[in-house]
Amino acid sequence: MVVTLASLDYGANPAKNILASGENVVYVTLLTHFILYNITMRIQDEKNQKTQYKRKKPTRCYGILLIVAFLIVPLIFIISYAMSTPTQGLETQQSTLSHSAPDSTGELPPHQPHTDELDLSQIETAEPEIEIIGAAYLTFDDGPSLTVTPAILDILAQEGIKATFFSLPYSGADEIFMRIINEGHEIGNHSYSHDYRNLYEGSTGAFREDILKVRRFISDNFGYETVSFRFPGGSGDQSRSTLKPRMDVINELGYRYFDWDIDTNDWRRGRSAEEITSDILNNTNGREHVIILMHDVYDRTLEALPGVIDGLRKQGYEFDILRNYPNT
Repeated sequence: MVVTLASLDYGANPAKNILASGENVVYVTLLTHFILYNITMRIQDEKNQKTQYKRKKPTRCYGILLIVAFLIVPLIFIISYAMSTPTQGLETQQSTLSHSAPDSTGELPPHQPHTDELDLSQIETAEPEIEIIGAAYLTFDDGPSLTVTPAILDILAQEGIKATFFSLPYSGADEIFMRIINEGHEIGNHSYSHDYRNLYEGSTGAFREDILKVRRFISDNFGYETVSFRFPGGSGDQSRSTLKPRMDVINELGYRYFDWDIDTNDWRRGRSAEEITSDILNNTNGREHVIILMHDVYDRTLEALPGVIDGLRKQGYEFDILRNYPNT
C-alpha cells in the first residue's frame, strides 16, 4: 500500500489546505515516490552486486541521492505553495456559486442572500430635527371663495395643519363653511357688512348690531360659536376715539380681537406668489407667536401657501388656530 502525502491527516494544520489543492500535490507526490523508488532500487542493486563493487563508492552515491532528495522536496513544496495561493480565492468563489447549483431534480434552489451583504433600502436616513420656537397662525380674511377656499382647505388637510378663517356671510357657501368647521379650523367674526363707513363712522349701536348679525348667521346655520374677532382693515387704522367704544362692545360680547404681525399684501394687484412667500419668511424675526394675514380669495395666495408652510416649518414653527392663542 502506497501512502501519499495528500492522504495524511494534518488536523488543523493549514498546510493541509495547501497540499490538497489540485495538480500541485500530485506533482509533489509523484516526484517524491520517484526519488525514493530510485534510492530503494540502488540499495537492492548494491546487495546483488556486492561482489563486483566496493561498498565505499555506492554508499557515497546513495548519500548524494538522499541529500538531493531532501533539497528538492522542500523546494517543490515551496513552489507548490506559491502556485496554490491564488486558487484559494477561486475556491471561495466556487463555494459561493455552489449555493445556486441545481439539486438532484435539476431545479435551482431559491437564492439565499448573504448575511454580510449591505441592503441600502433598509437604511433610514434620519432628517435633522428642527427645534420648535413657537406657533404660526395662518389667517384668511374676506372669504369664502367658491374656488380658492376649497383648494386652500385641500392643502391644509394634506399638510395636517389648522388655520383661522375670518369669513363673511356669503350665501351659497354653506358647504364650505361646514367643511371649515368639520376639518377643525376656526371661523372668526369679521363683521356682517365689511362696510367701513357703517362700522366706523356710524353709531356704536350700529356696530354692535352688525357684529351680532354675523354671529347669529354662523350659529343658526352651522351650530358654531365664534370667539375671535378681527376689525375690517385692522384696529390700527382707527382713531382712539373711534376704536375705544367699539372695543368695549367686543369685550362685552365675549370676543378677543386679533390684528396681525405680518401683512402679506396679497390683495395688491401684481403681487407674485414668490413675493408673498418671501415677505412672510423674512419677517417672522423669531417671534414666539406670529399671526399672518392672507386672503382666501386670490389665486396668488393659494399658489404661495405650500412654500409658506414649508418655510415656516423649517424656521421651527408649528401651526395653530387663534382660539388657542395664549392669553397675555
